Amino acid sequence: MLVTASVENWRSFRDKVDFSMVAGRQRQHGHRVPRIDRFQTRLLPVAAIFGGNASGKTNFFRALSFARSLVVSGTSQISEPIPVEPFRLDEESETRPSRFSFELLIDDTIYSYSFSVTRSRVEDEELQIQKSATKKPLYTRRRGGIRFHPSLPDVDTLRMAFKLTRDNQLFLTSSLAHNV
Repeated sequence: MLVTASVENWRSFRDKVDFSMVAGRQRQHGHRVPRIDRFQTRLLPVAAIFGGNASGKTNFFRALSFARSLVVSGTSQISEPIPVEPFRLDEESETRPSRFSFELLIDDTIYSYSFSVTRSRVEDEELQIQKSATKKPLYTRRRGGIRFHPSLPDVDTLRMAFKLTRDNQLFLTSSLAHNV
């Protein structure tokens, strides 16, 4: 289940925009909002995005679609540009990376995944796991290097998988493609 999603420097979004499924303090219909005791929070079972014309609804969904496509399929060749679409109304944003981050609740565990990309490369990428109040980074990739948490099994295999990861490919995508 999607807990939060954030987008920055994508199409009409120059600054960071957050979408959250975390319930507010409102008590009305509270019995219908599932409580996740382990994280001491409540998550909305359904959400709607509405707003005026040209307010960014479609661009937000395009950002989610782009991120999903990049994670699931990635790029096919080393020379293939990443089809990112940064904010175009100022010159500085054209060269800055576009950033995407997500929190997902899967089997009583929250996974936080984030990455930032330019047209030519993945600038950074991180996967964290949260089973209670604290987050533990499973891996952190920064331009040209990667660090794995020592508790991960077979770190040497993960390092080898990283060596096979192209600059224009996410490590998550590459490791899944190599069955790691």
